[in-house]
Amino acid sequence: MAAIRRDAKSFATHHLHMCFRETNTVLASGTGFAYEKDGINYLVTTWHNVTGRDPGTGACLSGSLAVPDMVSTMFREIQQPASCRREELALYRDSRMTKPRWYEHPQHGKSMDVVVIPVSERICTNYRLFAINAIGFDRNYKEEVADESFVIGYPFAETTHDSVSTN
Repeated sequence: MAAIRRDAKSFATHHLHMCFRETNTVLASGTGFAYEKDGINYLVTTWHNVTGRDPGTGACLSGSLAVPDMVSTMFREIQQPASCRREELALYRDSRMTKPRWYEHPQHGKSMDVVVIPVSERICTNYRLFAINAIGFDRNYKEEVADESFVIGYPFAETTHDSVSTN
């Protein structure tokens, strides 16, 4: 029987919980992945995740009209990547939620529906991030029509919620 090996590509993803701190409420969940550029680590996710709004109309996605002010996700321990701890990333630099910490595309902005959130030095020091662009891919692989594919992500809210240890 072949041994099952963990794949670093799976470790690059993060199950995100978009939250509003004041009520300690999880408003939505989604997927992000780690990315490194010029020595800075980021979580890449969607604009609609961090704003709680439809990028086309600006309308609130939540029936309660709540929008997130932080993202909660799990980070992998350095020596034991299968062990994780939950950390919170503030989405804004100010309490009025007018100065985002994330970056949008410089030309297309929210219409691109992609943002990057800088990961603090503390988190980068205390945890192991698996940046997707630092993972080796098989450069000899030639894709063809009808190839199988596997999309790594968290489409359902209950996937990791309350299932692992927290700080």
